[in-house]
Amino acid sequence: MSVSVSVLHSSNFLIIVFREAVHDSNLVDIPTLGQKARAPPTKETLIPHATISHIERNISDEDNSSLLAPFVIDEFRTTLSQLHNDKSAGPDGLNPAFYKKIWDVLGDEIFSTTTMWLNQGIVPPNLNNIDVVLIPKKDNPSAMLNLRPISLCNVLYKIVSKVLAKN
Repeated sequence: MSVSVSVLHSSNFLIIVFREAVHDSNLVDIPTLGQKARAPPTKETLIPHATISHIERNISDEDNSSLLAPFVIDEFRTTLSQLHNDKSAGPDGLNPAFYKKIWDVLGDEIFSTTTMWLNQGIVPPNLNNIDVVLIPKKDNPSAMLNLRPISLCNVLYKIVSKVLAKN
């Protein structure tokens, strides 16, 4: 994980931006040039079979079918339409209004690319970038208690996480 800090201030406000990039080798496994890729972990390599046999099944067949169903573009379009147009832009500088405006042109490409990431389990590291901004609760904040943190995520990250949360 890497963190960079930027400070913006004037006589009326102070904004501190912490940009955090999560680079977890368990999330992204891209081989470097000349190296062979590791085989992706399977449930057998992560949890011994003897342990799995003692775990009670809690997911119904219907829920399991829903979880295993392929993604459909309407889920992504509906999720995007539910995001507020004027929400703050994430680290990529784009807000939901931008994606809504270009959806008719690039919606199919956005859908196929994001579903490829999900199906292959490879998430681009910059998709996980989040800007944490501290908003003052009162004039001239003098302590962290006087600041309210907000997280600014990329719109594609919001779409993917909301689609996954619905399933």
